[in-house]
Amino acid sequence: MTFFTKPQNICGMQVSVQSRTNPTTQPVVANLNDKKLLPEQITKRKTLKTLIVEDNSTDRELLELQLKNRVAKSKGFNFAITSVSNSTEAIDAATKASQNGGLDLVLMDIRIPGGMNGVEVAREIHAMLPNTPVLFVSASDIGQIRLDLEKTVDSLSLELLKNTLRKPVDKPELLLSAIERLCPSE
Repeated sequence: MTFFTKPQNICGMQVSVQSRTNPTTQPVVANLNDKKLLPEQITKRKTLKTLIVEDNSTDRELLELQLKNRVAKSKGFNFAITSVSNSTEAIDAATKASQNGGLDLVLMDIRIPGGMNGVEVAREIHAMLPNTPVLFVSASDIGQIRLDLEKTVDSLSLELLKNTLRKPVDKPELLLSAIERLCPSE
C-alpha cells in the first residue's frame, strides 16, 4: 500500500511525502509540521545579523522588505535586521554588535549624514568586525564615487567599494546574488 501526504510548507519549501508500507511494519501517521521529526539542517535557516545604513526611509524600508520577503523566501535566509539612518548610529550599532556576536552583513549607503560617509563608516566597521562583508547600495554613480574617493582613501576603501549595487534595487535577484556571494551558505 502507498501513502501520500498533501504538500506542506516546511521552511519555505513545498514538501510532500510518499511512503510504502512493509507488510511487517505498521504505518505511522506523522505531523510534518512537527519540527522534531525533521533533520536539523532542514528546520534551521541561517539567520544573518544584518545592519542597514540608509538615510532615506523609503529606500531603507524597501531593502528591509526585500530581505524579509523576496530574499528570505527564495533562499531560506532569516534576517535579524538593525536599521539606522546616519554614520553615528551605524558606528554605535556596529560597536554594540561587536560585543554581541558580530554582524553577518552590512548594507550601506555611501552618502549618509552624521559626519562620515559610508566608505569611512565601512572602514570603522571593518576595524571592529574584519570578517563582516559590506555591500554598498547607492544611487550615486559608482565610477564617479570611486574617482572622488581615490584622492582621499586607501586601497582597503577601494576594495570595499567593489561590492556595490545601484539603488533603488528594483531587481531582488541582484540583491540575492550579492548576498549569496558575500554570505555563502554553510
